[in-house]
Amino acid sequence: MAWRAGAVRVCLAAFCAGYWPIGAVRPWSIAAWNQHRKSSYIQKDCVWLERLLHLHSKDEILRGLEELQLSYSGAELQTWVRSHDLVAVQEADPLFCRALGDVQPLLRGQDDLDGRGVQVESCSALVLGNARLLCREQAVLSRPLFRRRRCSRDHTVALVERPDGQRLVVCSVHLHVPFWDMTCLPFKRYLQPLRRAVEAAAGVEEGRLQTPCLLLGDFNVDPEHFKELLGVSRFWDQFQIVTPGSRTAHASNPAVRGDFALVTKGLWQGRALGPENFEAFERHAERVFQALRRDGRGSKGPGPRFESALRRTLLNSDHRPLHFSGVLEAA
Repeated sequence: MAWRAGAVRVCLAAFCAGYWPIGAVRPWSIAAWNQHRKSSYIQKDCVWLERLLHLHSKDEILRGLEELQLSYSGAELQTWVRSHDLVAVQEADPLFCRALGDVQPLLRGQDDLDGRGVQVESCSALVLGNARLLCREQAVLSRPLFRRRRCSRDHTVALVERPDGQRLVVCSVHLHVPFWDMTCLPFKRYLQPLRRAVEAAAGVEEGRLQTPCLLLGDFNVDPEHFKELLGVSRFWDQFQIVTPGSRTAHASNPAVRGDFALVTKGLWQGRALGPENFEAFERHAERVFQALRRDGRGSKGPGPRFESALRRTLLNSDHRPLHFSGVLEAA
C-alpha cells in the first residue's frame, strides 16, 4: 500500500490547481464526516466529562445529557449533501438523519454495539446525491470485549453509478480503536468482512478489483500506523492512501489524522474543511459543560442551563468534514 499526503499520483498541473478543461470528465465530488453523535457525549474522551466529574456523579451527568437538547440546521446539511455526488457519514444518529430530511436516499446498516457492548442508535451511512445505487453489501466489523461481550459496527459497501455512466464502489468507514494486542485479533482478520463485501461489489478477476473503489471516513488510526498494521497483503496493496494533509480530529480523539481515504484507481486529492485548531468545537464543548454544570440554585445534579437547544454545525464536531475530488482511470 502506497501513501502520499494530499493526493495519489497527482502529476497533472491542471489537477493540482483544481482546473478542469471544457469537455473533460467531471471529477467525482465526495464528502466524509464523523458528525459526533449525542449518545457518545458520555464517553471518557469527551473534553467536558473530566470537568463535570469533579462536580457530579456519572449517573447525574448521564441524566443531564438525556435532557440536553441539540439541533441541526437542516438547510445547512441538505445544501452540503446536494453539493456532492455522495456523502459518507460516521455516527449517523436519528437527530442527524431527521435534519437531512427526505431529499436524498440514505443507506444505513444496523445500529452499532458500542465499547460497552450496548446497542446505540448510530451507524455509518452513505447519502446518495448525484449517484444511484446499483447494489449493496454489508460488512459487520467487530472485536471482543471483556466478559464475552462484543462491540461492532455495520458498514454498507455500495456500487453506485452517476448519470454519465461512471461507476464507483464506496464505503463509509468507521473502524474501532486498534487494541489488537489486547484482544489477540489480527488487524487483517478484523477487516476480513469489509474485504469480502468490497470484492462482492467491485468484482474480482485474477485477484484484482475490477471497479474503482473508495473507502473513506474515520479509521481511528493515523495513516502510517494503518499501513503498518496491515503489513503485506495482496488485497490491501491495491489501495493507496489519500490524506487531507493536516489534522482531521480534535486532540481528544485516538488519532488526530485518522480521517482519510483508500483508493484503488484514479487521480484523487483531499482536503479538510474548517480551522485546524478546532475552535468551533471547543466553543461547543464549553457550552455543553455550562449547560450541564450545577446551576447554582440548589438543584440535584446537573441540568441544562440554556432554554434553547445547542446548535450543531458542520464545523463544531470533534472531526473536520472532508472533501475528496477525483477522476477515475479506465478499468
